[in-house]
Amino acid sequence: VILDPPLMLGMDAWAMKAAKRFGFVDRITPAGKTRRRRSVWPSREAMATSLGRRGLFRGFTPEALNDYVETGTRLLDDGQAELVFEPEVEVAIFRNLPDHLTSRLKRLRVPVEIVAGERSDLLTAARIRRLERRGLTLSRVPGGHMFPMEHPSETRAAILAAWHRFQSR
Repeated sequence: VILDPPLMLGMDAWAMKAAKRFGFVDRITPAGKTRRRRSVWPSREAMATSLGRRGLFRGFTPEALNDYVETGTRLLDDGQAELVFEPEVEVAIFRNLPDHLTSRLKRLRVPVEIVAGERSDLLTAARIRRLERRGLTLSRVPGGHMFPMEHPSETRAAILAAWHRFQSR
């Protein structure tokens, strides 16, 4: 079970290869924004308030946002909250999204199901068709790309349903 993956297939894979080769990958992935992202807030409360207003986090349940803030920060000696994960690591991940999976997906020997948010910006209709042509199954749950934090119960149900389908094969 894969949760809303950034699978680059077909033309997307070629575009990603070109972006990497010619140095504009930061403009077509979140890498550019991540490099400039804020990493310290006056407090965890200030961080939660700030993030809760932003698009990516706006749909989080209060519990998910609180868990993100509590586990994703360390308190500095002066009381400020600092992210524990390094932006440089995230930038490297975005810059190195796989662009070589088109032929490899055909050789998978295990069932694969993708669970994605109904409003995900990663899985367009064309991308869904490409995935389905390769035999991958897609389940949709409410929410966008961050649906596990927006709709945790529905996400859990979708994962369990996929698991049960795997068991019955």
